Amino acid sequence: MSPNTSTSSSSLWIPPALRARIECAVKRQLPHPSCGVLIGQATLERVIVNRVVDAENLALQRPSGAYELDPLALFRAERKAQDLGLSVVGIWIGRACAEARPTRTDYALAWEGWSYLHVAAQPQSVLETRSWRLVGGDFVEEALAVA
Repeated sequence: MSPNTSTSSSSLWIPPALRARIECAVKRQLPHPSCGVLIGQATLERVIVNRVVDAENLALQRPSGAYELDPLALFRAERKAQDLGLSVVGIWIGRACAEARPTRTDYALAWEGWSYLHVAAQPQSVLETRSWRLVGGDFVEEALAVA
């Protein structure tokens, strides 16, 4: 499934410090894919990220560049979000690649309505950061705003 590059009516708002934290985690894990959880508040129009949680990628042994978020990390993130009166609003994924786009594996693992923040990086720099949402069975890019 190819992502739709037309921007949806939704946007992902993330504070600069949290975005920098994700980008540092991505570069630190290269050449392996990395992943984590986005915690915050979501409406149909806007997702506001208040916290990020790093998670272990259980698919590190696979050569495909896939990620598999540790279910225990997701459970812990959900509990933390509840304690703060927030929700899990998405996943962040980092890879050594040129474009921050969802893969077929991402599509297979995606949940409708969550944001999927993709970071394309090389060891010395982040090349691109984009956010996507699964809407009606297709990934649609959402605007990325620094809160």
